[in-house]
Amino acid sequence: MILSLADGVLRSFLFGLTLAAAVGPVALLILNYGVSRGFRTAFAAGCGAAVADLMYALLAFAAGAQIVAWLAGNEAGFRRISSLVLVALG
Repeated sequence: MILSLADGVLRSFLFGLTLAAAVGPVALLILNYGVSRGFRTAFAAGCGAAVADLMYALLAFAAGAQIVAWLAGNEAGFRRISSLVLVALG
């Protein structure tokens, strides 16, 4: 159990690292700021991008938690509906 949890955490970390390493438009913009205006401006732009990503992640986490809570509260209804769909398909 503990080994599989550690393996899952390691795999998740590596997956996140590969996503973060991808060069996108924001990274190119920050690189352009660094080349044209210097390190301090690029550092500030990078910090701003990181804070924006953090805000999006917090928003997604909060919304996901609310959706999961709503789904868990309506589990019996979803079971009935899914049973009817399976009966109709059968």
